[in-house]
Amino acid sequence: MNKKNNGFLINFLLIVAIVGIVALIFNFPEREETGTLRIGAGDDMAGSILKKVISQNEFDFEIEPYYLKDCWAPTAQWSLKSNVYDVAIVCTDAADKFIEASDDFVLLGTVTENTDVLIKKDNNITKIGLTSNKNYLSDFIKEKYADAEIEYMSPHSFGYAYESGQIDGYVIDIGLINSNLQGKIENVSDSDYGSNVIIANRKILKDKKFEKFLKAYNKMVLEYNENPNPDYFEFKFGKDERRNEIWKVKLKEIDLKKWWSPMILNKNYINLAF
Repeated sequence: MNKKNNGFLINFLLIVAIVGIVALIFNFPEREETGTLRIGAGDDMAGSILKKVISQNEFDFEIEPYYLKDCWAPTAQWSLKSNVYDVAIVCTDAADKFIEASDDFVLLGTVTENTDVLIKKDNNITKIGLTSNKNYLSDFIKEKYADAEIEYMSPHSFGYAYESGQIDGYVIDIGLINSNLQGKIENVSDSDYGSNVIIANRKILKDKKFEKFLKAYNKMVLEYNENPNPDYFEFKFGKDERRNEIWKVKLKEIDLKKWWSPMILNKNYINLAF
């Protein structure tokens, strides 16, 4: 074999090796089916819903919950991409972006409506803190406070920025209201809007565990809708009367027939009309 052929062979093997390394890094192994259903949810209203479903039912399988501090955090996105979760209840924008970039998950429906609130010191608002990437919330804020400047930041910075006067208010999930933070609370929108959705890995759609979980979730929704009030749930920071005064959270059932359709099982991206 001459030098030219040797060079070609070396280059070919090098390319194969690089492709193999990249595949190992970016393509995570498929998760083996187990007796456990892994569910990711925010530690906000979404987490309160998940905890309620788990506490109300004795499943014949294990539910392994993962509570996320921020649905836009890199760890949350990595967990979805690496198939750590079978199911996730996340904010709408994060779900849309993730599903656009992945064929593994499908969007099954809206879970909550009207879960975002504005905490403010008074009505003299010039700057409002908002979580980065939550575009639909910025539209609501601009409608109510057209002259206010929106300061995008990590939700972990809200408390300090608010107390130190860097912002006059901030938008937070209603499940995360902290009674230690003083101020008035109002809904970000007077109209109903979807705030959290449920997405699921395609491989779990025909799994009996998933079907049983969704039936239990729908049963909980029906019970809640008979008398919608915040006392139905437990929240991360406990009760707060301000939450009760403005509560208008709605829960939505998930149509079991839709996710059984061949279209959902096979199509790359499903955008159901909610």
